[in-house]
Amino acid sequence: MYCGGNSQIGDEPSDEAVVALAFALIKLEGSCPEAPRAAALEAIDRQLDSQVAARFGWNIPRERVDALGQLRAVLETSLPGAGSSHQERKR
Repeated sequence: MYCGGNSQIGDEPSDEAVVALAFALIKLEGSCPEAPRAAALEAIDRQLDSQVAARFGWNIPRERVDALGQLRAVLETSLPGAGSSHQERKR
């Protein structure tokens, strides 16, 4: 995707988008398949990585660290079969 002129916005999805996709799948399907779940966990790890934060000059507030920890905990229990499926909830 391009943003005017020759300024290219990254080809990789943002960490927030990857995490949002995983949670959308949980909401819609009741679980998150391994590939998007793993991508979301990697995105959370990147956001919590002190070396990445230092490189980009990020100051990660304690509240954000806590929120990312909560997101991680949900994702770690979101494998298919861990919750009820969308079809089961509709009955």
